[in-house]
Amino acid sequence: LFGSGSITGSGRDAGTYTLGLDVDGLWSTQQGYDLIVGEGTLTIDKAQATVTANSGTTTYTGTEQNIDGFTVAGLVNGEGQEVLDVQLSGGSGTDAGNYAHTASGDAQNYLLTFVDGELNIDKATATVTANSGTTIYTGTEQSVDGFTVAGLVNGEGQEVLDVQLSGGRGTDAGHYAHTASGDAQNYLLTFIDGELTIDKATATVTANSGTTTYTGTEQNIDGFTVAGLVNGEGLEVLDVQLSGGRGTNAGNYDHTASGDAQNYLLTFVDGTLTIDKATATVTANSGTTTYTGTEQNIDGFTVAGLVNGEDASVLAITTHGGRGTDAGHYAH
Repeated sequence: LFGSGSITGSGRDAGTYTLGLDVDGLWSTQQGYDLIVGEGTLTIDKAQATVTANSGTTTYTGTEQNIDGFTVAGLVNGEGQEVLDVQLSGGSGTDAGNYAHTASGDAQNYLLTFVDGELNIDKATATVTANSGTTIYTGTEQSVDGFTVAGLVNGEGQEVLDVQLSGGRGTDAGHYAHTASGDAQNYLLTFIDGELTIDKATATVTANSGTTTYTGTEQNIDGFTVAGLVNGEGLEVLDVQLSGGRGTNAGNYDHTASGDAQNYLLTFVDGTLTIDKATATVTANSGTTTYTGTEQNIDGFTVAGLVNGEDASVLAITTHGGRGTDAGHYAH
């Protein structure tokens, strides 16, 4: 055969196309042959492309959030997503969690493979602070309760949290930890402890005072009174030490109290032991004599009322008068 022929038929999109042969340009010098031309087939297979649904991460806001769109790998000749018929579903949610984002569909010229994406809604952060409180010792159990929250979104309240409280209760003066724990579907919680503080009650301890009379022996006063004790408590709840308040001679002797108490802040008031002087009567001696023409005198005294076997030596007595020459009366 000489000359040239041409193939007829072509295609662009994936599919099957019939091909023919135009033999008008062919010739031969031989005789006895007939040319029979048969049709051919052109098959264009679909190209492969991968459709990946978009993924994204966000933080809980209390409202519905979503992710959209997809990317494609494998498109040829500069073609874009518009040559695909892709539908998206999922990728939408309100609560913290993971939400599948899927793609499906078809394309005239592409054999599609689908890869799921995901919307990840992270928990929002919130701080739970257990309440604190200060009170004064009452002798009965006292407590603090409740908590506050910072960081809740979209107007939400404490009811969206599962919080348990413990501690924060006690009877004696001191500090009692108040703790919070728990969880929440949509919040990552940080906890701050609170505290119940029970301050000491105030009480006044007054050392006893007393007055007595000199006896010549050591005398003392003991004991104290308290004002401010609560709940019917008595002196036994105090650790009080007494000092002073004892003496022998007439005078004033300080009686002091000191100490501490678990549940009371103590103020101390001193007392005094007062020993008054005893009463005694001193009588200057008297006497009678007869005129001698010379000076005569009387001396000495007697005492009534001395105690504890004491004698005149404990007195500082000076006598005057009681002396004369002529007959008469002379005061002593």
